[in-house]
Amino acid sequence: MKNLKASLPATMAGIASKAGLKLAFGKPRTNGQTIWVSDIPINPSEEDYQLVVSDLLHEVGHVRFTNFDLDRGAGLMPALTNVFEDVRIEKEVEADFLGARNFLNEGYKVTMASGHQRPCNTPANALTMWLLLDHMIKVNGRSFFTQSRDEAFQACLGFGVPGDLLKDIENLCDARVSSLSSTDDVITLSREVVELLKQQSQEEDDDGDADGESDGESDGESDGESDGDADGDADGESGSGCSKSTGAEALLQSNVDEASPISLREAAEAIVQQASYDSESLKELMGSAQDIADELRRLNGCGSGNNFYTGQKLTPSITHYNTLKASVARDIHTLKRKLAAHWQNTSRSRSITNDHDGRFSVNDAIRCSISNENNYLVKKTKRTNHKPAVCVLADLSGSMNGFDSSKIKLCTQQAKALVALSEACDLIGIPLNIMGFSDRVITLKGWNTPMAQARGMLGSADRAISGTNIDTAFFEGIKALKGRKESRKILVTMTDGDIGSQGVALQNLMEYATKYSKDQFDFYGIGIDKNIGRIFPKGGRVNPKNLAESLLEIISK
Repeated sequence: MKNLKASLPATMAGIASKAGLKLAFGKPRTNGQTIWVSDIPINPSEEDYQLVVSDLLHEVGHVRFTNFDLDRGAGLMPALTNVFEDVRIEKEVEADFLGARNFLNEGYKVTMASGHQRPCNTPANALTMWLLLDHMIKVNGRSFFTQSRDEAFQACLGFGVPGDLLKDIENLCDARVSSLSSTDDVITLSREVVELLKQQSQEEDDDGDADGESDGESDGESDGESDGDADGDADGESGSGCSKSTGAEALLQSNVDEASPISLREAAEAIVQQASYDSESLKELMGSAQDIADELRRLNGCGSGNNFYTGQKLTPSITHYNTLKASVARDIHTLKRKLAAHWQNTSRSRSITNDHDGRFSVNDAIRCSISNENNYLVKKTKRTNHKPAVCVLADLSGSMNGFDSSKIKLCTQQAKALVALSEACDLIGIPLNIMGFSDRVITLKGWNTPMAQARGMLGSADRAISGTNIDTAFFEGIKALKGRKESRKILVTMTDGDIGSQGVALQNLMEYATKYSKDQFDFYGIGIDKNIGRIFPKGGRVNPKNLAESLLEIISK
C-alpha cells in the first residue's frame, strides 16, 4: 500500500495519457478532457489515498457517462443538473468498476470529516445539498449522509422555503432520479424542478395578494389563522402564502457557490455598519474573518521592520558556503537536472489524430488491433510550464543545534538543502526568497539578491539563534509572495519543533491567503524529523537526509 500511494501521481498520469486525458491537481472537476483531483501531500496518508482515488473514480464517471456538449441553462439549472448527474454517474461507475462503491464511500467520509462539504449558506446551496445527499442515500445507498441530509433540509426551512414545496420537489425527483439514463434526461428533470418553482412562486404570489385583501376584514380571525400558520412553518409544513412566495423566489434568485468569502475590507465595512451590535453578535456575524483581521494587525505591528532583526545578526561566510556547497555537489547536480527537465524544457503530450496527420505508434497499433480500434496515429504537442514564486522559511531556533537519531546535525542539514536549492533555482530562473526565523525574521536571500551576494548569508544559515516565532515569519512570507506577479505562489515552512499554540495563527493566515485574497497559494510544512501535518494541509515529516529531495518534489509539482 505504501508503494502504491507513493507512485499514485505517476500511475494516474500514465493511465490518463493512455486514455487521451490530462491529469491535474486542484479542486476536483473535469471538462471531459482534463481531470483534476485533490492534491497529494509529500507523505500521503491513508485518507489522502482514499480521497484521490474517490475523486478519480467520480471524475472518470463524468468522462465516461456525461455529455459535455449539452446546454445546461442558467440560474439554478446548472447546479440542479450537477446534483442529478453526480448521482447518476456514480451509480453507473459502481456498476462498471469492482470496488468503486467502497472507494467512493470512504472518500466522502474523509471529505465530511475535514469539513470540506459545500456549506448551506444560501437557499440554493441548501436545496442542492439536500437533493444531492437525499438521492445519494436513496439511489446509491450512502446512509452515512443521513444527518447531513437532515441538516440541509432544516437549512432550507430556515431560508423560508415551505415544507410542502420541498415535499413536491421530493416527490417529483424520487419518481425520476433512479431511472435517469443520460445527461439529456438529467437536464429535462432539472428543468421540470425549475418550472415547478416558477409555478409555485406565481401561484403563491397570487394567493398572497388575495390574503392581503382579506386581512382587514376580521382582526380576530386573521390573528388566529396567523398563529396556526406560524406553527406550521416551524414544523416544516405549509406556511402562509407570503412565506411560501418568499421561499420559492429565493431559490430561483439565489446563487450556488462553494463558499462566501469576504475580503478584509468588506469585513471592516460590515463591522462599521453593525456598530450597534454587541460583540458576540458581531463575532457570529463575521465568523473567522474578525479573528483573521486581529491576527493580521497583531503580526503587522508597526510595519514589517518590527518583525525583522536589525543589524548584522549573522556573519556572512563565503568560506563556509563553499564548504556546504562542496558537501552537496551531487544534490545540486540532481536538483539542477530535474528542475531543468521540469521547468526549462517544454513538456510533450501525445494526442490521437486522424489518418492524414500524425506519426505511427507501434504500441498503440498493437493495442488497437486487439481492441478493434483504429486510432493508432499520434502527434506530439508542446506545452510551456509557468514557473512559481517560492518562499522558504528556515528554522534558526536553538533546537536546530541538536541531532537526529542518526547523529545528523539538523541545522547543518537544513543549510545544505538551502544551498542546493538556491544554486539550482538560480540556474533555472525560479524566483526564490529564503527567510530564517527565530525570535524575529532574517533575510537569507531576497527575491532580487544575486547569488554572488546571497552566498555569504546562506553560508551562515547553519548557525542557530534563539526562539521560534513561526507565525511572524509566516506572515512575512505571505506578504513577500503577495508582491509577486507569478500566478502560483509556494510557501514552504521548515521546522524541527512542535508548533503548539502558534498553530491557530498559522491556520488563520492560511485562511486569509487562500480564502480572502485572489492569489493561488500552496502551503507546505516540512517537519524535520517531526510530524507537523496537523497544521499544514500539505507536506509532513521528513528525514533530515531528504530535505533537498523534499524541496525538489514540492517545486516540481
